[in-house]
Amino acid sequence: MRCGPAFDTEALKLTLSRAIPEAGAETTASVLNSLIKHLAATPEAQQQAHEEVTRILGNVRLANLEDEASMPYIRATIKEILRKSPKFSSPLTFCAKC
Repeated sequence: MRCGPAFDTEALKLTLSRAIPEAGAETTASVLNSLIKHLAATPEAQQQAHEEVTRILGNVRLANLEDEASMPYIRATIKEILRKSPKFSSPLTFCAKC
């Protein structure tokens, strides 16, 4: 599929290979910033999240992917932050209209 008269697949691959890691870092930082603001503004949510993390992990280790199923409040909080302040927009949308 061609997108415009001078569409260059190799140039697009190069651009995306440079942009995607940067976009991922920016998105992660932005979501973490929103999460911190939410928890600072809602002490009861902060307390409940803290209690869940302490109950599952104690004060001895960091969370890993296997812990996700055991922390429904943390998972729901993160999903709510993503819902309230979506940060994703695809760099490929310009081509979807061709």
